[in-house]
Amino acid sequence: QTLLDIIKKSLNKYNTIQLEEQVQGDAYRILVFNHKIIDIIKKRKGNIIGDGKSTIKKLLENKYNNYNHKIKPNLRLLKVQNVTLDTILPMNKRIDISNIINMQNGAECERVDIDKIPDINKNLFIDVTKKIGIFCTGIDFISSDINIPYTINNARILELNYKPDITIHLNNEPIKNNFYNTILKNM
Repeated sequence: QTLLDIIKKSLNKYNTIQLEEQVQGDAYRILVFNHKIIDIIKKRKGNIIGDGKSTIKKLLENKYNNYNHKIKPNLRLLKVQNVTLDTILPMNKRIDISNIINMQNGAECERVDIDKIPDINKNLFIDVTKKIGIFCTGIDFISSDINIPYTINNARILELNYKPDITIHLNNEPIKNNFYNTILKNM
């Protein structure tokens, strides 16, 4: 019903609107440089885990206090999970704070082992950049598991970024300058 209400309001304001199918899964950023996969970062929905004594509001403050901006949870999503900002989460109970997987919504990141990804997926990423003619791109890919062929798990390419921000790759680099060395090796 919420979607229908938003569509009606939008059509009153605009002649044309565009809807995008929401695909379930984790978000991956595949950095492709010179038609070679340089790095892949997996982003998961922002979430918090209960400690049995703190409110959701306090757990959010504790977890995200180092961010440059305040993380605001999706209150509708909290309601669907039968909690509010004042709820004390039981020990080890996990709740999502947003359905949008981006850093502004508290997404969590981890590096993906490129060698474990099936060739069909790697070929898709490389072929897309070749067909578009992009020398350096960040592919945003949604998949329940990037280690499963995209043809059988309903995975989708969300977009190609022609000037990708590499901060997400640098922030998840355990070895100083290793990310830059990988780019240099692929020049």
